[in-house]
Amino acid sequence: MKAQSSPNVLAFDLVAQVQGQQKIYADYDDSITDFFNFKYLYFGCVLDSQETATSSPLGCTLITTGFRKGKQVASQSASFKASGLTTDMLRVDFKAGNPGFSNVDAVSFAVSSAGTSALTAVLIDNIGYDVHLKKGASLPSS
Repeated sequence: MKAQSSPNVLAFDLVAQVQGQQKIYADYDDSITDFFNFKYLYFGCVLDSQETATSSPLGCTLITTGFRKGKQVASQSASFKASGLTTDMLRVDFKAGNPGFSNVDAVSFAVSSAGTSALTAVLIDNIGYDVHLKKGASLPSS
């Protein structure tokens, strides 16, 4: 699999999913982020191994769900099709607006794959978003 921007990617597999939902949050201890607009990401699936980032690509579907104040406001699926060892990651653009992936405070990820989901790892790269700070918050000066 060719990463969109080598050398690092975010990865999760069945073990990570069993430990809890894979999620990006705006609200955590000391966060100054109120919400964000989730715009796009690149992803692909590979055979889960100790060398996951260099494993054989596998077809899969990534289900992305957006939340606002604990309620689901958007969901979108994208299917990755493997076409050889040098398969490019798939770019997924997320629906903006209301409902959509605008003004969300959490985004979760799940994967499904035909018959091999226990052996599938998801690789994510180049996430596009912009953030909106909480009222009165400001970025630390350098």
